[in-house]
Amino acid sequence: MSAQYLLREGCRKRVGTGATISLWEDAWLPNFPYRLMTPDSGMEELSYVSDLIDPVTRTWRRDLIEEVFLPEDCNQIISIPLSQGQEDGWVWIFDAKGNYSVKSGHHRAMELWRMENGWAVVTSSSPWRFVWTSTTPEKVKIWHWKAIHGAIPVRQRLIEKHVDYSDICPMCGAGPETVMHLLSECSVSLEVLAQSSLRGRISELSRGSYGLLLEHIGGNWTRDERELWMFLGWLLWDARNKKLWENKSPCPPSIILAATRLREEWNTAQSTGPLGTSNASYSHWQAPPFDMIKINSDGALALNERLAGGGLVARSHQGEVMGMLVVPLQGLIDPFIVEAATMLQGLKWALHKQWKRVCFESDSLMLISTLRSPSSQYRHEVGGIINECRRFLDQFDRVIFTHVRRQGNAVADAIARTAIHATDRQEWELDYPDQFRAIVALDRY
Repeated sequence: MSAQYLLREGCRKRVGTGATISLWEDAWLPNFPYRLMTPDSGMEELSYVSDLIDPVTRTWRRDLIEEVFLPEDCNQIISIPLSQGQEDGWVWIFDAKGNYSVKSGHHRAMELWRMENGWAVVTSSSPWRFVWTSTTPEKVKIWHWKAIHGAIPVRQRLIEKHVDYSDICPMCGAGPETVMHLLSECSVSLEVLAQSSLRGRISELSRGSYGLLLEHIGGNWTRDERELWMFLGWLLWDARNKKLWENKSPCPPSIILAATRLREEWNTAQSTGPLGTSNASYSHWQAPPFDMIKINSDGALALNERLAGGGLVARSHQGEVMGMLVVPLQGLIDPFIVEAATMLQGLKWALHKQWKRVCFESDSLMLISTLRSPSSQYRHEVGGIINECRRFLDQFDRVIFTHVRRQGNAVADAIARTAIHATDRQEWELDYPDQFRAIVALDRY
């Protein structure tokens, strides 16, 4: 297998300026199949991705996009964040951060070779070894252990136990419902995976049995990917049961958001390092040092409406509110991107206000860890936002990034929920709305 073929099969373009990305020929969308499904319009003025970007405001030309492209393409395009100073680049789709490594390339090359030659992939003598060593709750580990041993009561399993039951999947209406169908064949599950950071792994899921699939996952996926898979599997089973017993239709974006939140909260609760003990051990807002301002940041999403917003609140060391900012973030649907985009607006806001000694606080442990670690690099779209955040840091006299549990970020959360349906940015100082005053009063430190 040639290296050129491997890279062509495993890479897509990352949108920066869009000037070097062919609109119709390149793979540049963030989700599978990565290319436009809309037929080429033949319009000469639409040749590059940059033709869809307003050069003055650096925002997507939504009216043009909605006029030319199919709805599924529109949603993907508008979900791509545009940041200042970010050039077009490449993303390796088989890594959660978009970074290529020799190890990931080798694993993918071997995987393709085995598939082309009809070989089974055997990478671990104990497919459930990583399940028990993962940083996930016991109930999640036990669910996957049961899935390996055929102890999950999917409909096909019930029929095998001589229970008179239909084998149709409650979520998608196809069948027979097996564990492998639930996790890798059901149209709802595939939509969840296609919208998650595991989208590049979908082609690897056909394994015959769940044990063989976990063998492959354990030997070829990163730790982050393995643990996200475990949370998603457990939540898909929960969504299946709610559809079966409560007739609640599953919402793929909500499942992804729940998996992200659960994993983050669990990692925070289990943390024993400096970040976990000093910055994530309190549940209420705490004052910054006397010579600093604290800006709390939070993002919120209405995934069914494909709307998002960010909320920011600045307070002094005495707890006095110095300002609130409502930031609409329409089109963004990735929780991490929404959190990062809100933090970027917070940095810009602080510099505009000439606040040069600031503590920035968020309930997103992943975001705070990334901003505190210069070596943490993302090649996909969120990387542009992270890099833009880092470029502003030199303009401050002092910056601290801290993490707080969600209970301690209540004011920013309330503002973010207001921002979801806002059409314009709004800023308040001392005369902020009464709806937030009670939350501020309860946010003791």
